[in-house]
Amino acid sequence: MKKILLITILFALMATSIFAYSGGNGSETNPYLISSKADMEQLATYVNGGQTYAGVYFLLTRDLTGESDTIRTIIGQQTTKSYSFNGVFDGGNHKIKVNINSQAFTCIFGRIENATIKNLE
Repeated sequence: MKKILLITILFALMATSIFAYSGGNGSETNPYLISSKADMEQLATYVNGGQTYAGVYFLLTRDLTGESDTIRTIIGQQTTKSYSFNGVFDGGNHKIKVNINSQAFTCIFGRIENATIKNLE
């Protein structure tokens, strides 16, 4: 029974890494590519579910500022250390529009630990 559970978890992790985001593998030389609102929401879902992405790299490939691109989920929960972003997020000198509960926010990351956030306008 434990082997079946372990195999199921391994396949789920492999599928997540194969089909994650708009490209890349999360390494420094081939970061996960963030090119849509769906990519940002996927990142928020994983981090808010406990995936820290420690040592994993991301690159924003375009501005997410149009009304249909507006991000409505903060990445990382401010009150829970277990749900923090610990990776490297390169904004590629792009902008992100964030609107949570009809309030404009200036920050997309709610909690970071040992993370690097750079080149985000």
